[in-house]
Amino acid sequence: MAGIGQVFASREGRAWGGSIRRSRTILFLGVALAGISGEARAQANDPQKDEAQVGEIVVSATRRGDQTAQNIPLAIDAYSAETLSRYNVSSVQDLTKLNPSLNVVAQGATQQRIIIRGISSAVGSTTGVYFDEAPLIGPFNADVGGDGTPGLRMIDIDHVEVLKGPQGTLFGAGSMSGTLRTVVRKPSLTDAEGAVDGSWGFIDGGNARFNGSAAVSVPLVNDRLGIRLVGWTDQGGGYIDKRFGNGGVKENANDVDLFGGRAMLRWRPVDRLTIDLAANFQNTTVNGPQYVTPSVGFQPTPTGLGAYANFDPTAESYREKYQLYSASADLDVGIGNIVASGSYGHKKLLDIIDTSGQICTASGGFLCVGSSFGYPGLYSNDIKFEDYTAELRFASKFSGPLQLVAGVYYQHDKRDTRGAAIATNAGTGTAICNTWQICHDEGLIQPGFGNNPVLFAQGDVFKTDQYAAYAQIDYKILPTVTATAGIRYFRAKLDDQQTSYQIVFPDFFFGNVTTPSTSAPLKDTQSATTYNFALLWKPVPTVSIYARAASGFRIGGINTAAAQANQGGTTVVPVSYRPDSLWNYEVGAKVALFDRRVLLDVSGYRIDWKNQQLNALALGAYNYQINAGLTRTYGAEGSITLLPTSGLSLGASITYVDSKLKSNLPADVVNGGTPGQSGDRVPYVPHWSFSARGEYEMPVSDTVKAYVQSDVSYKGSSYTQFRPVSAAQLSAGVPENYYTLVPSYWLWNARVGARVGDVDLSLFVENITNKFAVVGAKQDVNSLRYFTARPRTIGLSGSLKF
Repeated sequence: MAGIGQVFASREGRAWGGSIRRSRTILFLGVALAGISGEARAQANDPQKDEAQVGEIVVSATRRGDQTAQNIPLAIDAYSAETLSRYNVSSVQDLTKLNPSLNVVAQGATQQRIIIRGISSAVGSTTGVYFDEAPLIGPFNADVGGDGTPGLRMIDIDHVEVLKGPQGTLFGAGSMSGTLRTVVRKPSLTDAEGAVDGSWGFIDGGNARFNGSAAVSVPLVNDRLGIRLVGWTDQGGGYIDKRFGNGGVKENANDVDLFGGRAMLRWRPVDRLTIDLAANFQNTTVNGPQYVTPSVGFQPTPTGLGAYANFDPTAESYREKYQLYSASADLDVGIGNIVASGSYGHKKLLDIIDTSGQICTASGGFLCVGSSFGYPGLYSNDIKFEDYTAELRFASKFSGPLQLVAGVYYQHDKRDTRGAAIATNAGTGTAICNTWQICHDEGLIQPGFGNNPVLFAQGDVFKTDQYAAYAQIDYKILPTVTATAGIRYFRAKLDDQQTSYQIVFPDFFFGNVTTPSTSAPLKDTQSATTYNFALLWKPVPTVSIYARAASGFRIGGINTAAAQANQGGTTVVPVSYRPDSLWNYEVGAKVALFDRRVLLDVSGYRIDWKNQQLNALALGAYNYQINAGLTRTYGAEGSITLLPTSGLSLGASITYVDSKLKSNLPADVVNGGTPGQSGDRVPYVPHWSFSARGEYEMPVSDTVKAYVQSDVSYKGSSYTQFRPVSAAQLSAGVPENYYTLVPSYWLWNARVGARVGDVDLSLFVENITNKFAVVGAKQDVNSLRYFTARPRTIGLSGSLKF
């Protein structure tokens, strides 16, 4: 008998509506043309900075907004808009070529896992991400790629800050390993200004890629009211061939269709009060696989490395719509500033991936592709997520030795998930309907074997309410010594409700329709206190030496796979998992030499991570979360920035991380199929990472400056999970292991061009050596999936500031 998926024809999911390409193009061109036609004058990057000195960036790491990185007792890297623009950085993934301590495991166009200092977890985010005052919060469950953090592009920004080590005292529970903060350009209240840029690249063996942006800022009421409009797009760039079961091939199937924008209003009704309002949106569509499968099969080994092809038997796709609205008010009250802020985020996500291997395993081999009754199947992850945040804080400007930051914070988020395994056509890999809701609404779910395309489906509504209060003081003990102490109390209420639309057994085999049954609501309350202690010594104004001890915290959650696993005959999956926490101990030094022509920054640290949240796998089919024992990390970081001569700028950074389990995972977890023993390396954490960059600019005439620029980055090897255990430690029928190497790689980029006033034109080459670079990986029962950097890309770029 042919697989039942063969009787179904493909049908476009209507839940996402029709094309909006025309309206997006009009908006993008409108922003660009509005900027070009407005009266403007050139922007100055920093008119008071000596070109022979490395410029200083005022950062907001202490939530006071009046300090440079040199004067803050923690490891922080800050990058100006000029640096990011010159090295073509517009995403978190791009930032890794400048900052090796930022480890980003890519999982698609806007999906990633952000890792700082070896704190790697497949269970949601360990790094806080902020756009100005608004946290970027996203959905997470075991089937979401990356950590769920929205991948909003870094377009038209003022600077980026990478705060390393726990930042929970001032930035909350999501900042357990660090915080990535993007500060956008604000509307000018006095001058019209703007910028336009674009690049066109040709990928070796792939499709052409275009990306560009435009921004314009116009004062509406002089010195009182201004508006700034920004638009950006990223189109094409596909290079992965999709190979179907019927022999068909869709070449370069992973073209990206991304479009975003931001509107921002700044109002200063009186000199002491500034109000900012912002609206951001970004839509992303990829109608094809975003990863390569280097070998065919459900338990592959990494062979065939170098082929940009996907052999999964189903047709994958990814669609995401994200919106972020924020407001802030900053009132200067003389002795300090009172800042009130709030945000609303909304994300709609439909991620369709292959799940044929999971179907095969969960059915005990009955429904494997190639068997009499087997067929391929997709998993549809249909998610709606929204969050509200509000914060009120006071930041002092006292005249004495004491300074204070104190505030309160509230966050509500709701994740509404509907997941379903759906049979597909064995030849084309497509399904008659792509979500449980569409299948249901179109009357396709009928009883009887062969009549129902849905194999199993369930919904989950998970809500959290978080409340926090915090305070941090800085006290100047001596003119050269400052002590810092901070505390944050956190409390969260969790509420989860699951609905079984179609349970695994017996529906999995017989296509029976399940009457929706809602499980009893599960509630939990969690709380924690985090601390920050630091000591800063400045023996001379150009040298800073510090020591710091800080804790971090992350809330737990509910295992949505518990009900499915119980139906499948295993009780190893717990209903919930608990919070995890860590302590970070570090020392560091920041030194400016030769009139700021040379900057040195070094730090060393140890991190103790308790009750670590980990992703586990039961019986090879059910993903769930657990708490492990203890992970210990040792690491060191160093960077140097040099201006050796006029026109030449150089920089290099290096990171070493040794992150390992210090206790065995529970025996029942290991027996269920998830290894983990003392001494195992933490997954996706390389020992060594390195980056270097340089630019030489030379005058050709009074108005023209030519330049040559290059950057190189190295990422060491890592593994996708803990080391495998012996067969004697595994239950019968459990796959041996998914311990897979993530290979090391070097990436080298270069650019040559000329700057004529405010115009910059250049020729660039990315991935010069055409390296097959694995920037993200995942191996489970379905397949080995490698997310890769683009092959060698040659192109032209240009920008204009006005």
